[in-house]
Amino acid sequence: MTGSDGGPQIGRPAVGGPEELSRNEIDHRLREILLPVINGSSRAGASVALTGPAGIGKSYLASEFVDQARSSPAQVLTAVGDPARRRKSFAVINDLVGDPPRGEDPTEFVFTRVDSMCAGGPVLVWIDDVHQVDAASLRALRRLVWAAGNLPLAVLLAARTQPSREQVDVILQQTDLCIQVGPMDPKLIRTLVHSLVGRWPAANLMRAFDATGGNPLFIKELFRSLESRRALRPVGRDSLDLSDDAVSPTAELGPLVRDLLRQMDDESGLELLSALAVLATPASLADIADLMFTSVEALRPMLERLRRSGLVIGSSGSDTDLIGVSHDVYRDAAYELIDEPARRALHKRAAELLRASGSSPALVARHLLRAAAGADATADSAIEPALWEAARESTDFAPAVAAELLAEIPTYAAATDHAGTAVAQQARALFLSGQMRQAVDVVQAQLPATTDPRAQAELFRLLIQSQVDAAQTAAALRTIEGPLAAPDLPLETRHQLEQVHAWVRILNGDWQAAAADISASMPALVASDDRNAQAQALVSLSCAAHLDGRSLEASALIEQQFALQLDDEGRQAQTSALVWPPFFDLFARGVEPARQAVLDTRRRSQELGASWLSAYHCFVAAGIAFTAGDWNDALAEYTSGLELAEESGSGWISIAIGQVAYMDAHRGNIRAAQDRLRHFSSRRLPLQFGSDDPGWGALAALEASGDTEAAAVFARDLWAAAPAGGPIWMLQIAPDVCRVGLIGWAPGLCERVAEEISALDYSGSPAFAHSVDLVMGMSGGDVDLLETAATSATNYGFTTVAGYALEEAACAAATASQLQRARDRMEDALAIYDRMGAVTDRDRLLARTRSLGVRRGSRERHRPARTGPASLTATERRVAGLVREGLTNPEIGTRLYLSPRTVQVHVSHILGKLDLRSRVDVATAMASEALATDSL
Repeated sequence: MTGSDGGPQIGRPAVGGPEELSRNEIDHRLREILLPVINGSSRAGASVALTGPAGIGKSYLASEFVDQARSSPAQVLTAVGDPARRRKSFAVINDLVGDPPRGEDPTEFVFTRVDSMCAGGPVLVWIDDVHQVDAASLRALRRLVWAAGNLPLAVLLAARTQPSREQVDVILQQTDLCIQVGPMDPKLIRTLVHSLVGRWPAANLMRAFDATGGNPLFIKELFRSLESRRALRPVGRDSLDLSDDAVSPTAELGPLVRDLLRQMDDESGLELLSALAVLATPASLADIADLMFTSVEALRPMLERLRRSGLVIGSSGSDTDLIGVSHDVYRDAAYELIDEPARRALHKRAAELLRASGSSPALVARHLLRAAAGADATADSAIEPALWEAARESTDFAPAVAAELLAEIPTYAAATDHAGTAVAQQARALFLSGQMRQAVDVVQAQLPATTDPRAQAELFRLLIQSQVDAAQTAAALRTIEGPLAAPDLPLETRHQLEQVHAWVRILNGDWQAAAADISASMPALVASDDRNAQAQALVSLSCAAHLDGRSLEASALIEQQFALQLDDEGRQAQTSALVWPPFFDLFARGVEPARQAVLDTRRRSQELGASWLSAYHCFVAAGIAFTAGDWNDALAEYTSGLELAEESGSGWISIAIGQVAYMDAHRGNIRAAQDRLRHFSSRRLPLQFGSDDPGWGALAALEASGDTEAAAVFARDLWAAAPAGGPIWMLQIAPDVCRVGLIGWAPGLCERVAEEISALDYSGSPAFAHSVDLVMGMSGGDVDLLETAATSATNYGFTTVAGYALEEAACAAATASQLQRARDRMEDALAIYDRMGAVTDRDRLLARTRSLGVRRGSRERHRPARTGPASLTATERRVAGLVREGLTNPEIGTRLYLSPRTVQVHVSHILGKLDLRSRVDVATAMASEALATDSL
């Protein structure tokens, strides 16, 4: 599924469930979706997931496709998840592209490596057993699935869906196609049996296979079981059937395999299989020999027998060649057969060997935990320090893995304070990994048991932060109001909680009352010299002033906040305020000052290491590009920001969702807009600052669908609720509401909007004064006033609104029989709509003017180029120039203060406009254009 720009549609509905397809259908869909990518005939990529129970054939089907792909132009990267490394950070990603340089974020490293590889041609990434992949690698893999929308990248995943794992489910839902691998049909079962024994299964044997559910691995094991029990007899020359006295087979795969393993003639072979099951990951023959206290030479014969039986894969030619169990069903069955004392001893021995070899602390901790499992197991004092060491290893770049490790510590902690510290750090790690709901659950469970005041304060702060970032505003307000009711609360703590409470109210739309409360509290904050609370108060007041139409005052307040000298906690709030200056500048001074402010604030955030602000910087930059009519740039920023918000667990996405849906609708992608809005509605997230941007997007979708009557009714309701959003919100939506009223035969709506807009005080946001002129001109059909509005909007860089003003000027002039004037304004508006790709606006304008007797002349003005170098936006041209210089996406992002994801979307747009396949082609094309320009 793609968005209006051809990239991934962020905020799309979750997949209802995977499609169940036959094997032939799966092969067809894989070829249909992925072959164009790996053959280089598609600029964009795609992602497919194969799901199903153990043994159903996911890996086989995927590997068949990947083997065919190796003869294509694509580079192929593969990796496999395994249970032994579920808590080793980036284990699978490191297998995929290698280890990153010390100190570099592995997620950014893999993204950069794959992006660099895609610059030279298509890339296929295949990850098997995704259900066993570590959480850090899953986060990086999720980014690759997103990236496949804008790179020549094919991502193929294979995973079990049961037992469910939330992070895996999220990735599967975000693939372009999720396929449930269905059972083998009778024809395929017959073919499989014939391949095993050279005979066709007769009727009774086929009925016995009904117990397998069409699972090929189960079929093979059932056949082996029947064969070992001599329960099969030949029938005729080429058939095979059950013996007359054959016992009905079990209907479960696990017990069947365990029974087969118990019957193994080679006891030493079962011991080797057990050792491999304990390790749970491929190991060298030398390491296996160390684990089993034996020699490599003693293992070789039994290894060969296991290989011939199909239970083990790998070579025994060299002591360092890796050996592993061929399927996790065999591994799990062998593990279940080991008696508990022997199992614990093997795990203990494995931990000792891994520690001695300097292996990952996470792997050591895993074996120590398994060694301590069981009813009669003794406590091991080595477990706690091993878990702490493993968690520290993961904290910086893999907080999700750290959270899993920290969750184990309280069970083995030597002291109560150790357990409390671990829980607090676990909650922090969950928060940093974007698992807000889990962070809240952990904190709420731990708080009642915590007696240390400092730990209580940290947990409480984390609880509020998690609730606020997840947009759980009602819960956050209740959390804050509890301690505020206590009469003996320290004054500084009370000040801080009051300001956070007010900020949450502002975010939730109660900004007018909250701002009044903050203003009333400011003298006390100043008198007590509580600068941290003052800093938060000034941020809140600045946002409220902007919403109230006082953007110039908002800018002054935010600068006053930056001037405060604060401690560490206060500086974090001060850093967070870097989001707002461009937002205020847009309405106070116009587009160009706002764009410069975006560069400045992004640079300052980068210098301060404030990566958590990236999503919000994207949103603000997108809003500015949206206003400026640079809708490709806006979509690039919004796409990147929504990905980052989803990754971090942020719930403050209503403005982004609404404006992306608005652009979708105006570009004719009505279904995409509606799907996006439905998905947002299903999540029940709040409207940021009380402005109904999703409603604005819904109005655009209704208008674009041609249902003018329904659009007019919706517009009336949207406007009735608009005063709660404040003057800035009313000024934003007023032109659309007025236009829908005029077209939908509800002129009274336009008159009402004009009357209410004219009563607003918008002097503090001078860049938006044209909106009032536009609405007044629409209401009165005043061509001069409409042209004034268009000029003013253009001067401030508000190109989108300028287009609407020119459209209304054309219609008003045509109504007044000023046909040439109407035609000129129509052409001016069309040029803007063409630049934005707003086909719906273009069609609406032509229909309106045609009905008023105005048609385009035979010599139309030159329309903006839709393809070729001339079609590139200013940002796209800058990005293309840096691609020409050989810079990677992260390097371009650093140069332009953009996220690598935003750069990636721009590169995708460039490839589409220039009809190119790779970054190498972009460099060649831009070099040719530069030479042509220089020769002029």
